[in-house]
Amino acid sequence: MNKPKQMLFTLLFLWLGYANESVRAQQIDIPGVTDITSITATSSPDSASFAKWITKNWRDSTYFVQQVTSQLGTVTYRSDLKAYVISCVNPNVVYTPDTAVCDQWTGVVCNWPKANKWNNKVVHFNGRYFQAPGVMLRYGGERIFYLHLTDIR
Repeated sequence: MNKPKQMLFTLLFLWLGYANESVRAQQIDIPGVTDITSITATSSPDSASFAKWITKNWRDSTYFVQQVTSQLGTVTYRSDLKAYVISCVNPNVVYTPDTAVCDQWTGVVCNWPKANKWNNKVVHFNGRYFQAPGVMLRYGGERIFYLHLTDIR
């Protein structure tokens, strides 16, 4: 058999083999399962379990980032994190007054039981930042860390 005929038969064989396969637009029915997203989607945790998760991750975080002293920041409650945070500019950069600040550090405070008394206040604090893997950012330019406070005024 010559080469072009052999190629033609091979292509015909492959085409007939694939043409026999059925293509489905939907998944095969699985009893008791309505769609695949009902299996993979997770529900948001309640406040108590999220606080446990944050506390466990903070204790397990050994990735030290930086220590700050007399850093200026604002205390707020973040409903998406279900925790009090201290937000400040990047402590490694000195900004001129006419500069737009794009690099905000958000420290999830894990060791401050009286944070609610300081809500929406500007504070000076000392502390240590640790990496916070798995915590979702609210917007671009934000960096989230766990913050272990050593002093606040």
